[in-house]
Amino acid sequence: MSCIDLLLQVPLALLYSKDIGTDNVELWKGVMLKALELGLTDNTIAMTCINMLEQWFNRLPPNTTVKLY
Repeated sequence: MSCIDLLLQVPLALLYSKDIGTDNVELWKGVMLKALELGLTDNTIAMTCINMLEQWFNRLPPNTTVKLY
């Protein structure tokens, strides 16, 4: 649980950078799904995941967030 929580706190700049052409956001899809699955028993991890997704959707271009849906 702690590892997933840590991965949900990774700065977006490490996963996506328009300047250097990195787009590793899709690699975090499994982390998000596992966090939401664990969120059925621990509400805090699910809320952390939802907050992270909300931040990403506000800061990433739409063509990148479509991959997460």
